[in-house]
Amino acid sequence: MSRSTFARPVDPNNSDPWLRGNQFPVRDACNPYCPDESWLWCLMGAPGTNGAPSIIPIPTAMVYSSHLYRLFGPPPEPALKYRPPAGRDSNWMTGVGTWVDVDEPDPPRRPWLSQLPFDKQVEIRREALASMTPEEIQELLGVKTDD
Repeated sequence: MSRSTFARPVDPNNSDPWLRGNQFPVRDACNPYCPDESWLWCLMGAPGTNGAPSIIPIPTAMVYSSHLYRLFGPPPEPALKYRPPAGRDSNWMTGVGTWVDVDEPDPPRRPWLSQLPFDKQVEIRREALASMTPEEIQELLGVKTDD
């Protein structure tokens, strides 16, 4: 699993889920050693799907992922990667995204937040922080508090 940069350090002895409740299951956000998540990202954005990134509910896809994990173990390095929707299909709930060769460079990210008026930037940042747990904020900032 050398090509990918996972959201957290990969530990074969840790099968705890990484996904948060509202997070879309892309490969780098799924724990490759958590049965419910290891193959979950493979089931998103199926070719031929229109109007939704998944043709099955995520809890059902987690059951399939767990079954695939019991059959095959953690997934190998993929030959394809999922590219989330862009442009007019920017909503992950309605945009399908595409599967592309794993070596294809990703398009440059646009700093959309910096293009908004300052008061909107502040509002978005406040809402983002309000939705996070203290532990998530500590992880984001790379700090620990004294308990």
